[in-house]
Amino acid sequence: MNVVTPKRSTKLSLYAEAGIYYYWIVNLPDSQLERHSQPYQNAQNKFNYLIKRASNPLD
Repeated sequence: MNVVTPKRSTKLSLYAEAGIYYYWIVNLPDSQLERHSQPYQNAQNKFNYLIKRASNPLD
């Protein structure tokens, strides 16, 4: 399912802008561990993470 709420995308952007290199999310509804790393700024001056991985620790 992996629904990204507006609040979550805002936090991702703010953390990337602050230079927080690793950002992990424990996504309980989807039973996933989401890992974001390598913050960057794109050509439109928006911040995000270059690497995004999700895994199900129960698998």
